[in-house]
This record gives sequence, structure tokens and C-alpha cells, in this order.
Amino acid sequence: LQLANDRRVELKLARAAEQTALLQQRLSELGNLPSLKIGAEYGVKNGYEPDLDVWRGNWVVFATAQIPIYDGSRTKHQVEESQASLAAEHAHTDDVTKQIHAEVEQTIADVQAAKTKVEISKVQLQQAHDAVTIARTRYEVGTVTNLDLLDAETAESASKLADLQALYQYVISNYQLQKAVGTLISN
Repeated sequence: LQLANDRRVELKLARAAEQTALLQQRLSELGNLPSLKIGAEYGVKNGYEPDLDVWRGNWVVFATAQIPIYDGSRTKHQVEESQASLAAEHAHTDDVTKQIHAEVEQTIADVQAAKTKVEISKVQLQQAHDAVTIARTRYEVGTVTNLDLLDAETAESASKLADLQALYQYVISNYQLQKAVGTLISN
């Protein structure tokens, strides 16, 4: 679960959105503060009398002050909106976290079930192999028919197939677990 919390991209995105909402809330709380802007500009221009073709420099310095007197509760409503947005992003992050944890726990259960199936299929394969050995011995001494021997061999082939399917499912489950915790799987 810790690996998934650290690696999953969607959880990182949800946390980043939550941080953005927090910053937006902090900025909206500063809405009623006075501001002072100071700037300067410089440029060149021709076309001044007496010589129209000579480039001459011109510049301007400016200062702007804004002091809010009444904003019609705009700042208050912006703060409320940003708080609601932050709460929504926090709920989204919690939801993503719960989904990831559920996915990881499910894939862990799938891996454990697949491992148990592999162990069971190994036992069944060994039993089918022993049954074929016994059927061959009994066929050679004449106590069973060739049909009984063929049934035992067919059961052994079915056990081999079930064993391969269980191994395949175990490998797939392990890959799904790696994906669930956010491990990049290369080819």
C-alpha cells in the first residue's frame, strides 16, 4: 500500500490538485489587501521636430495604487468558493486513495488465490501421474483395459493443462499487482 501511495500517478495528480486548491484559497484570502504597482518603460521613436529621421529615446515611469473600499462581499464569496473547492479536492484525494488501496488488496488476494491454485494443481498433477503409472502397470499385467489406461492418460493431460493455466494466472496476477502498486513494467 505504501508503494502504491508513493508511485500511483492518479494519486499524485489528486494531491497536486489539492495543493493547487489550497494555494487558491490562500490567494483569495488576500483579495481585500491594498496593492501598489510600480513600473518603468523605455523606447525609441523617430518623427520629432526639427529632425524627423533621428531616433530619440523616450521613457515613462508610473505608479498605481489600489485601495479597496467596498467589494460587495466578492472576497468573502471567493474565500468560501475556494474552501469548498479545497474540501472537494480533499474528498477526491481520499476517494482515489481508497480506490487504490482496494485495488491493491484485491490483487494481493488474487495473487494468493493463484498461488494456492498452483500448489493444488501440482498435487493433482502428481496424483494424475501416479494414476497413469499404476494404470500402465495394471494394463501390462492385464487387470485393466486399454480404455482405463487412456482415461488415466487423458486425466494426466488435463492436469497438465490445469497446472499451466494456474501458472499463467499466477504470473498475470503478479503483473496486475505490480501495476496496482504503480511499478512500470517494461517489455
